[in-house]
Amino acid sequence: MLERSARYLFSLCLGAGLVACGGDDTYSSDVTAPGGYYEGRLTPDGSETGVPVEGIVAENGQMLLLDDSERLYLGRLQARGAAFSGDYRTFNMLGQRGPAITTGQFSGTAEERIGLEGRFTEAGGSRGSFSFDYLAAGYETPSSLALVSGSWSQGGVFTISETGVLSGTNDYGCSYTGRLSIINAAYSPYGLQLTETCGTTVRSMSGLALYRRDSLSPGLLEFGEGLVLAAADAEEAVLMGLRR
Repeated sequence: MLERSARYLFSLCLGAGLVACGGDDTYSSDVTAPGGYYEGRLTPDGSETGVPVEGIVAENGQMLLLDDSERLYLGRLQARGAAFSGDYRTFNMLGQRGPAITTGQFSGTAEERIGLEGRFTEAGGSRGSFSFDYLAAGYETPSSLALVSGSWSQGGVFTISETGVLSGTNDYGCSYTGRLSIINAAYSPYGLQLTETCGTTVRSMSGLALYRRDSLSPGLLEFGEGLVLAAADAEEAVLMGLRR
């Protein structure tokens, strides 16, 4: 993340994979998903206002969301016709790394390139509704490995090769290796496989990366060019915002 919290880097990004999602970040034509960049609200039953959320769903169904309380949602959505459903895991992101909180499920209906709405249910008993609007400018931007290759910094130093190979360290002394991959070259999210080494603890994670060219892009970065990395396993998530 930038020097502050997850919210300083991005209002959200819906589209990552974790344990429930497996490590497959390759687009497949037989997978139907309500792909898009979305913003809206999650409203627990009994709440009058709900919580603002932004995020992304990739064409392979990987999902990433972030709400105003720095709660990160990672999972996968799949659709049959207009109906969709999927599992997710939540993480408490008050820094670059955050612990898992609970698991949950989304179910609802999608209107293609318009929005999503439906219900959520979590293992701890929380449940409610959601409504997200589609943002074309956040999604309909081509992705390419050449575009994100080079040196990146901010909370760490990272290098990405023209084939997507990533390596670097963060300000907390953790090291990272991994790879970015193209999910669908017509759209903005990248698949991300990441290995984190912090002391003697090694974690294998999967998730998404999202590149932003400038401050006119919605969500994710509040200024300038940048790259958001988000990945997780069953116990912990990593969320970092990098700049050239």
